Amino acid sequence: MTTREKFVERFGEPDAARIESAARGHRGEDGPYAVLARLFFGGAPHEHSADPFLLDLSCCISWECLSAYRECHGIEAAEEDLRDWIRDNVTIPESLRDPSMWYDDYQK
Repeated sequence: MTTREKFVERFGEPDAARIESAARGHRGEDGPYAVLARLFFGGAPHEHSADPFLLDLSCCISWECLSAYRECHGIEAAEEDLRDWIRDNVTIPESLRDPSMWYDDYQK
């Protein structure tokens, strides 16, 4: 079962889609920055990940989409539930982490 499938099983398709949308927006894959993402990454970074939803979660952790800005993105799951589920079900490798952000609340 993929990370996305596990997430959908627990939180539902709408929140999974909202996380994907938020991550794409922050990575510049949607909207006015899409051209820059293709220029600098040779295609969307999402396309280069073995687990695209894991990359989406990492992006949303670093941009605080799952915490401070959860409501701005329409994410309905509670912040604590998201944090607990990620900590208990997902390991975000260093290669997918933003080095300037703190992931301790989301990892064991």
